[in-house]
Amino acid sequence: MNAIWTLRQGRRRPLSQAELAHLAGIGQGRLCEYEAGERIPALERALDLAVALGRPVEAVFFELYEAACERVGRRLRSTSERGSTEGSETQRAS
Repeated sequence: MNAIWTLRQGRRRPLSQAELAHLAGIGQGRLCEYEAGERIPALERALDLAVALGRPVEAVFFELYEAACERVGRRLRSTSERGSTEGSETQRAS
């Protein structure tokens, strides 16, 4: 679900859960839930965690980011397909 644990441990000086929780302004228990994928942080918390880890939010929550890209891509394709269908119907009616 996310890379919080990996990024926290992969630093030159790894951050403890308590340190990262403090930097992100959350409780250690909540951070544990985020790391385990039991909860998804609100945008503001996700940004706080990303900044504390020194990484862009999409690097920390890459699976959520990829899923969002896929959803939006499907909607864009659906919209453009509808638009081209409506355009051909309009041309036939003329």
